[in-house]
Amino acid sequence: MVTIFGLAVVAGLAVFGARYADSRIHAWDDVRPLREEFLASRLTAHERGCVHQPCFAVGPRVDGAGKPLPSVNEYILYLTDGALLAAALLVMLGLAYMLFVGLQKTRTPRFEL
Repeated sequence: MVTIFGLAVVAGLAVFGARYADSRIHAWDDVRPLREEFLASRLTAHERGCVHQPCFAVGPRVDGAGKPLPSVNEYILYLTDGALLAAALLVMLGLAYMLFVGLQKTRTPRFEL
């Protein structure tokens, strides 16, 4: 059961990580990303700063015709990536702990009469 849970968590992280690595930061009402690369778009957002939110989105908020898309995640400087990094770190620590506990030798209890 622990193995199945661990594999499910790892698979979820892999799928989410692949999608997350493809995300680029956009200005709130812009169709094009700030920069084409993952890290460069985030650095550009931090360089620009944000006085009044919302300033940035994780994907385009409007389509090519200028119509708003139904749902977009707001990119909040320092908070968005920081919270995702903290959550991923906690999950990885949990998996490491499960692996550590799972690989420990089990000691048979000694019964003394």
